[in-house]
Amino acid sequence: MGKGVPVSESRQSVRADSDEDAPLILGDFYSGAYGPTIILILTSPGAGAWFQETLRELAKGGPARMLTSDPRVFVAHIDDIEMTTRSTGPCVSLKRRDGESDKSFVWSATREGWLYLADLTEPLCAGGVGHHYLTDDKDDDGLIELSSGEHDPQKIAKLTKES
Repeated sequence: MGKGVPVSESRQSVRADSDEDAPLILGDFYSGAYGPTIILILTSPGAGAWFQETLRELAKGGPARMLTSDPRVFVAHIDDIEMTTRSTGPCVSLKRRDGESDKSFVWSATREGWLYLADLTEPLCAGGVGHHYLTDDKDDDGLIELSSGEHDPQKIAKLTKES
Protein backbone atom coordinates (compact mmCIF):
# COMPACT_ATOMS: atom_id res chain seq x y z
CA MET A 1 0.00 0.00 0.00
CA GLY A 2 1.10 3.54 -0.57
CA LYS A 3 2.63 5.87 1.95
CA GLY A 4 0.76 8.92 3.08
CA VAL A 5 -0.32 11.03 5.97
CA PRO A 6 -2.18 9.41 8.86
CA VAL A 7 -5.90 8.96 8.38
CA SER A 8 -7.89 11.71 10.06
CA GLU A 9 -10.12 10.95 13.02
CA SER A 10 -13.26 11.51 10.94
CA ARG A 11 -12.11 8.97 8.34
CA GLN A 12 -11.18 6.46 11.03
CA SER A 13 -14.72 6.48 12.34
CA VAL A 14 -15.92 5.06 9.00
CA ARG A 15 -14.07 1.83 9.60
CA ALA A 16 -15.85 -0.91 11.44
CA ASP A 17 -14.38 -3.65 13.60
CA SER A 18 -16.91 -6.37 12.81
CA ASP A 19 -17.32 -8.15 9.48
CA GLU A 20 -21.01 -7.26 9.55
CA ASP A 21 -20.18 -3.55 9.47
CA ALA A 22 -17.05 -3.84 7.32
CA PRO A 23 -16.87 -1.57 4.26
CA LEU A 24 -17.87 -3.00 0.89
CA ILE A 25 -14.99 -1.17 -0.77
CA LEU A 26 -11.54 -0.67 0.72
CA GLY A 27 -9.02 1.52 -0.98
CA ASP A 28 -5.91 3.61 -0.88
CA PHE A 29 -4.47 6.68 -2.57
CA TYR A 30 -0.79 6.47 -3.41
CA SER A 31 1.86 7.33 -5.95
CA GLY A 32 1.79 4.40 -8.37
CA ALA A 33 3.73 3.41 -11.48
CA TYR A 34 1.44 5.59 -13.62
CA GLY A 35 1.22 8.52 -11.18
CA PRO A 36 -1.34 9.31 -8.49
CA THR A 37 -3.53 6.23 -8.10
CA ILE A 38 -6.76 5.52 -6.24
CA ILE A 39 -7.33 1.79 -5.86
CA LEU A 40 -10.83 0.60 -4.97
CA ILE A 41 -10.96 -3.01 -3.82
CA LEU A 42 -14.28 -4.85 -3.92
CA THR A 43 -14.50 -7.01 -0.80
CA SER A 44 -17.26 -9.31 -2.12
CA PRO A 45 -19.65 -9.86 -5.03
CA GLY A 46 -22.20 -7.89 -2.99
CA ALA A 47 -19.77 -4.99 -2.96
CA GLY A 48 -19.54 -5.24 -6.73
CA ALA A 49 -23.31 -5.20 -7.12
CA TRP A 50 -23.57 -2.10 -4.92
CA PHE A 51 -20.78 -0.31 -6.82
CA GLN A 52 -22.24 -1.17 -10.21
CA GLU A 53 -25.67 0.08 -9.11
CA THR A 54 -24.01 3.35 -8.05
CA LEU A 55 -22.53 3.70 -11.55
CA ARG A 56 -25.89 2.91 -13.17
CA GLU A 57 -27.69 5.48 -10.98
CA LEU A 58 -25.25 8.13 -12.17
CA ALA A 59 -25.79 6.99 -15.78
CA LYS A 60 -29.50 7.69 -15.28
CA GLY A 61 -28.67 11.23 -14.20
CA GLY A 62 -28.89 10.54 -10.48
CA PRO A 63 -27.58 13.05 -7.94
CA ALA A 64 -23.87 13.55 -7.30
CA ARG A 65 -22.41 11.26 -4.64
CA MET A 66 -19.55 11.76 -2.22
CA LEU A 67 -18.10 8.25 -2.52
CA THR A 68 -15.71 8.60 0.39
CA SER A 69 -18.46 9.80 2.75
CA ASP A 70 -20.44 6.60 2.31
CA PRO A 71 -19.99 4.27 5.32
CA ARG A 72 -19.71 1.35 2.87
CA VAL A 73 -16.46 2.80 1.50
CA PHE A 74 -13.09 3.39 3.16
CA VAL A 75 -10.22 4.87 1.15
CA ALA A 76 -7.04 5.65 3.10
CA HIS A 77 -4.96 8.76 2.50
CA ILE A 78 -7.65 10.72 0.65
CA ASP A 79 -10.04 13.48 1.65
CA ASP A 80 -12.90 12.93 -0.78
CA ILE A 81 -14.05 11.66 -4.15
CA GLU A 82 -17.17 13.27 -5.55
CA MET A 83 -18.89 11.34 -8.34
CA THR A 84 -20.97 13.54 -10.62
CA THR A 85 -22.66 13.44 -14.02
CA ARG A 86 -22.09 16.15 -16.63
CA SER A 87 -23.52 16.70 -20.08
CA THR A 88 -20.36 17.57 -22.05
CA GLY A 89 -16.64 16.95 -22.06
CA PRO A 90 -14.64 13.74 -21.95
CA CYS A 91 -16.48 10.46 -21.39
CA VAL A 92 -14.81 9.99 -17.97
CA SER A 93 -12.53 12.35 -16.06
CA LEU A 94 -10.76 12.61 -12.69
CA LYS A 95 -9.71 16.09 -11.60
CA ARG A 96 -8.49 17.57 -8.35
CA ARG A 97 -11.15 19.75 -6.74
CA ASP A 98 -10.41 23.45 -7.32
CA GLY A 99 -9.12 25.24 -4.26
CA GLU A 100 -9.11 22.09 -2.12
CA SER A 101 -6.31 19.85 -0.90
CA ASP A 102 -4.43 17.72 -3.37
CA LYS A 103 -6.34 14.74 -1.95
CA SER A 104 -9.84 15.88 -3.02
CA PHE A 105 -11.12 14.73 -6.40
CA VAL A 106 -14.11 15.09 -8.69
CA TRP A 107 -14.73 11.93 -10.70
CA SER A 108 -17.11 12.98 -13.44
CA ALA A 109 -18.57 11.37 -16.52
CA THR A 110 -21.29 11.78 -19.05
CA ARG A 111 -24.29 9.49 -18.72
CA GLU A 112 -22.75 7.35 -21.45
CA GLY A 113 -19.44 7.35 -19.56
CA TRP A 114 -21.01 6.04 -16.33
CA LEU A 115 -22.90 3.39 -18.31
CA TYR A 116 -19.67 2.37 -20.05
CA LEU A 117 -17.96 1.96 -16.66
CA ALA A 118 -20.90 -0.07 -15.31
CA ASP A 119 -20.67 -2.41 -18.30
CA LEU A 120 -16.85 -2.54 -18.16
CA THR A 121 -16.88 -3.61 -14.53
CA GLU A 122 -19.54 -6.31 -14.98
CA PRO A 123 -17.08 -9.26 -14.74
CA LEU A 124 -15.50 -7.87 -11.55
CA CYS A 125 -18.82 -6.90 -10.03
CA ALA A 126 -20.12 -10.43 -10.67
CA GLY A 127 -17.28 -11.91 -8.60
CA GLY A 128 -14.55 -12.21 -11.24
CA VAL A 129 -10.87 -11.77 -10.43
CA GLY A 130 -8.82 -8.95 -11.91
CA HIS A 131 -8.83 -5.20 -12.26
CA HIS A 132 -9.92 -2.41 -14.58
CA TYR A 133 -8.74 1.16 -14.84
CA LEU A 134 -11.76 3.44 -14.63
CA THR A 135 -9.97 6.53 -15.90
CA ASP A 136 -7.64 6.63 -18.86
CA ASP A 137 -7.40 10.16 -20.20
CA LYS A 138 -3.88 11.57 -20.29
CA ASP A 139 -5.30 14.83 -18.91
CA ASP A 140 -6.63 13.20 -15.72
CA ASP A 141 -5.09 14.17 -12.38
CA GLY A 142 -4.93 10.54 -11.31
CA LEU A 143 -5.90 6.99 -12.07
CA ILE A 144 -8.76 5.00 -10.54
CA GLU A 145 -8.30 1.24 -10.46
CA LEU A 146 -11.10 -1.15 -9.47
CA SER A 147 -9.86 -4.52 -8.23
CA SER A 148 -11.60 -7.74 -7.26
CA GLY A 149 -10.14 -10.95 -5.90
CA GLU A 150 -6.52 -9.80 -6.29
CA HIS A 151 -5.99 -8.73 -2.67
CA ASP A 152 -6.70 -10.39 0.66
CA PRO A 153 -9.45 -8.14 2.14
CA GLN A 154 -8.37 -8.96 5.70
CA LYS A 155 -4.81 -7.87 4.93
CA ILE A 156 -6.06 -4.68 3.32
CA ALA A 157 -8.31 -3.96 6.32
CA LYS A 158 -5.36 -4.48 8.64
CA LEU A 159 -3.18 -2.15 6.58
CA THR A 160 -5.80 0.60 6.57
CA LYS A 161 -6.17 0.31 10.36
CA GLU A 162 -2.40 0.80 10.68
CA SER A 163 -2.46 3.95 8.52
